[in-house]
Amino acid sequence: MKKSIALGENRGFAMKIEKAVKKTKSRLIIEKIVLEINDLDELAQLVRVPIHRD
Repeated sequence: MKKSIALGENRGFAMKIEKAVKKTKSRLIIEKIVLEINDLDELAQLVRVPIHRD
């Protein structure tokens, strides 16, 4: 494991993020996540997953 990002308490949301990252199958995106992404907002925009709705 290269990096761990806390996505909150919602396991379903974390699984959506994981699935979206795996679906891209892009080494560049995964490298960017490992090297540059540090919070949920940046990650959600990168993989195009909607953030929590109120």
